[in-house]
Amino acid sequence: MPNSGPADTLVYYIAGYTVFFVASLIYLASLVIRRRSLTQDLRTLEEVDLKTGSTSEPGEGQPQANARDTTGRP
Repeated sequence: MPNSGPADTLVYYIAGYTVFFVASLIYLASLVIRRRSLTQDLRTLEEVDLKTGSTSEPGEGQPQANARDTTGRP
């Protein structure tokens, strides 16, 4: 005799959403860690640039360490 009621899939439903949210949280945590690492790298590069006394403008033969324009010029 076949089952006449709906399939009991609530456990799979909950498990699927749990896996999805855990994976999403891990991904977001990795993005936060990467951003912190990049920020620290940027600070280190800026400190090295200040210590070496580089006064040339970006594009004058030296690689640009900071992609942001902090000069305020257009």
